[in-house]
Amino acid sequence: MRNILGDFIEKRPWLVVLLVVLLTIGFSVFIPSLQFKTDFKDFAPDNDLVKANNRISQYFGMNQDIVFLLVTKQQTESTITPQTLRDQYTLQKDLLTIPQINGTVSVTTFVDTICQFEFNKTMENCTDTQLQEAVHDLFVQPNPGEQQILGINTTPEQLRVTAKGQSSLSTQITSCFLAKTKNRL
Repeated sequence: MRNILGDFIEKRPWLVVLLVVLLTIGFSVFIPSLQFKTDFKDFAPDNDLVKANNRISQYFGMNQDIVFLLVTKQQTESTITPQTLRDQYTLQKDLLTIPQINGTVSVTTFVDTICQFEFNKTMENCTDTQLQEAVHDLFVQPNPGEQQILGINTTPEQLRVTAKGQSSLSTQITSCFLAKTKNRL
């Protein structure tokens, strides 16, 4: 049988090539009508267990994929300059407007938190100097030993303690330090 097929191909090669090309064209006509399904629901049987799983998935949600974005420097000297941080913060806020994205975490998440603690402002409302200070606080390890909490030039008005809506100047702290020793803070 193989000898007969081999002899036929050897004697009429153009006919065989033409037949292969016509078959390829014929099958390629049907490519647009092909449907590829990757949804698990299409492959699962229609029984009570699968229906219960679908209800649980609708209630609690499906698996979540984690996507990492790498931010590199191209037109700036660093990825943590105030302008690049603002650009990353804008990108992060834009990503959160997409319904499929549940949350984001980046350097700007931490810088924004520090800005809110230290300056009572979000990152977008901080000055360049405040952003640089927040980045410094995030990345620079504090010196061991004595840490200053309040500045020496703090005025009593900045430290006013309010109780039940009334101002009081009874507590006046002008400076505060934490000192770390071997066994104590």
